[in-house]
Amino acid sequence: MVLQSITKKVAPVLLGFGLLVATTLNAFSAFAADTVGFVDFSKLLGGYEQFQSFQADSKVKEAEINKMKADFVKQLEVNNKTAASNPIQNENLEKQLAEKFRVKVTEYQTWLNNKNKEIDNRVNATIKAVATKQGVSVVLDKDQVLVGGVDLTNEVISSLNKPATAMPAVAQPRK
Repeated sequence: MVLQSITKKVAPVLLGFGLLVATTLNAFSAFAADTVGFVDFSKLLGGYEQFQSFQADSKVKEAEINKMKADFVKQLEVNNKTAASNPIQNENLEKQLAEKFRVKVTEYQTWLNNKNKEIDNRVNATIKAVATKQGVSVVLDKDQVLVGGVDLTNEVISSLNKPATAMPAVAQPRK
């Protein structure tokens, strides 16, 4: 009788534990079936020609903005000296130059955001296409993989540097 009482109390606990172990083992076996790949993003971006071109273009545009700013500062200094007795003229010039500078910076930021999205979309689509081709179901950054995995980096770089007609289609983001 005491044994039956203990069995009635312990049986649900053992059953619950058994279900937990079975569920955990199923999750691990499902994960183990996934083929893990990785990409070295530093190497990828260093080898991706469009990204290198983007970086060079960014530096040129930043230099243009810095030159524009320096030119505006010189113009304001000259105007302050020559038209010192006309504060309204000085203020108007300052507003005009500030607006031109704001427009230029906004254009640059818009261009930068669009190019970043374009490159990000192209890289992600290419990684997905290469992973699918290689039978890889999970792709991680190289720094996240301690042991094993399939290195997709070189094939992704090669695919990215092919002409656009050979590239996988990239879905355009919704507006």
